[in-house]
Amino acid sequence: MAALIGVTGSMGTGKTTVLEELKALGQNVIDSDDVVHHLYAPDSELSILFTKRWGPGILAANGAVDRRVLAELAFNSEPELDWLNRQVHPRVRQHLTEREASSSTAIFCAVP
Repeated sequence: MAALIGVTGSMGTGKTTVLEELKALGQNVIDSDDVVHHLYAPDSELSILFTKRWGPGILAANGAVDRRVLAELAFNSEPELDWLNRQVHPRVRQHLTEREASSSTAIFCAVP
């Protein structure tokens, strides 16, 4: 199993730039935000779950989760944010763990 190395920081601190540089050097990289985008795709498990909780207005015209609408719902309510985090974070962790298990080289992962 390969090592999973976190590249952390707040918004605008250069995580993406670091990943781009590492990728240019031939390193294995993944951005947790890209994982979330994948998890929010049309007809995904989370898009269905979110639609059941918040209704079809949570979806963008293309059927993916509308992150702006989601932010308005979740970030204005601590219970909703807590529920959202309990749904998303384990799925992101699972994806990263599976990626780590299938890799023979270190993986650098940007995580806000």
